[in-house]
Amino acid sequence: LLRRDDDDDAPAMNGDAIPDRGRLVPDEVARLAAHHAFLRGTPKKKAPSSSLSSSSSSSGTNNALLWDEDELAEAWSMRLPSMSSRYEPRMELLRGIALSEITNDDVSGADAKDDDARRTLVRRRRWRYFPEEGLPPIPSARMRAMFAVRTAWTVGEAAPYLEKFVEAGGKGRWDKGGSESLVAELLGRHARVMRITTEKKKRGGDGGMDVAVVKYVAI
Repeated sequence: LLRRDDDDDAPAMNGDAIPDRGRLVPDEVARLAAHHAFLRGTPKKKAPSSSLSSSSSSSGTNNALLWDEDELAEAWSMRLPSMSSRYEPRMELLRGIALSEITNDDVSGADAKDDDARRTLVRRRRWRYFPEEGLPPIPSARMRAMFAVRTAWTVGEAAPYLEKFVEAGGKGRWDKGGSESLVAELLGRHARVMRITTEKKKRGGDGGMDVAVVKYVAI
């Protein structure tokens, strides 16, 4: 959470020595706060049934709780220390910490529940705690744990949990272009392509475009 504040004029230090000064890394603090929000908080709203399994993760953490994105953002912000009045946590920081899914909630009145023409559905994004650190360190065992929680994964969804095995040829960083194909190759060794679906992507003012999506399921 603290990064050494390097100074060209400062004397060289042993790598294990504690620096006399450093600077806070807001995004790292925010990621730690996100863990605390999931572990110590409880969503107030009851979520509908989920496509994610309600089983516990390999770390023993109960994954059954689904958080509305707005409610999670509020609980997360309350866990943050006063770093900057302008700092707001971003949902992309939950990469490797939680899984998200889109649900269609029926918010129709009681008299419209059984009338499809009068039903009102609202799309909401929800999050479930699924920390990368709690998964097995072996690729095959890790993927079994992943498929126990979600039956089908895209490469983009799986990348935060598998990229450590293919990080830019061992350079310790994630290279989206090259390493994403390596994640797909790793998935292909332990899973199979289930289907290619299409999802509507809005683009400007037109009707959008169909995009092919490859998903993987357990062998």
